[in-house]
Amino acid sequence: MYTFMVVLIIFSGLGVLKMHVFPAHKADWLLKTPIAHRGLFDNDNGVPENSLLAFKKAVERGYAIEFDVMLSKDGKVVVHHDHDLQRLSGVDKRLDSLTLTEIQFHTLLESQESAPSLKQVLELVDGQVPVYIEIKRENYAPAGPLEEKVAKILDPYEGRVAVLSFNPNSLEWFAQNAPQYYRGQNYEPSPNDRGKTLSIFKAILEKAWVARAHFMVYNHAKTPGALLHVFSFVRDLISYNVNSKADYELATLHAKNVIFEKLNL
Repeated sequence: MYTFMVVLIIFSGLGVLKMHVFPAHKADWLLKTPIAHRGLFDNDNGVPENSLLAFKKAVERGYAIEFDVMLSKDGKVVVHHDHDLQRLSGVDKRLDSLTLTEIQFHTLLESQESAPSLKQVLELVDGQVPVYIEIKRENYAPAGPLEEKVAKILDPYEGRVAVLSFNPNSLEWFAQNAPQYYRGQNYEPSPNDRGKTLSIFKAILEKAWVARAHFMVYNHAKTPGALLHVFSFVRDLISYNVNSKADYELATLHAKNVIFEKLNL
């Protein structure tokens, strides 16, 4: 009897969440087109991640594209994953300490590519495939100039767009100021929460209440399957870091779509 009551409470709570926290969407494209993580890149063979070349290759194959954005020193929206240039350009400098011109002076992984601006990426894609733009922040700080500038750049763009973030405040900003863009709540358990289902459940709900996202983006290898099964009833799930066929089979037990690397899907 006790178990039955607990299950009933959980599913009643999920019903409330579905009606009042998670907005509905009618965008089939969110779930139909596999998403190339940082473009269709090959860092070992001259196609750096988050480069125009990687995005061009994804477009040619008809894949959607996921990429990260942050601000340069002069307030330009730059497409780059790390907050510094060390890993990809061998330069020990943060992006927010350099202008866009200075950032693009340094090439990526000894290729001819450099970190593009958001405007350059959108000009290249030109609506041909969906784009998933991750608002890259180092903490859960309040939203501000990055969100505002991304929205301003997106305003004239006519392609399919979703915005993602680990920071629920960023998604809340888009919900209030640019609700026309679909929102994805990124989540990965902290090292302290891994293996603790209730802690993870609580963390997701706390963020969901603020973000009010249309779908959830998660690391399937680090999130309990039982929890994903529960959330799949109320929210479309997209798994990231899918980089093998075995990974894909595991991820699609619960996910409606995947953000992948190094696969032919």
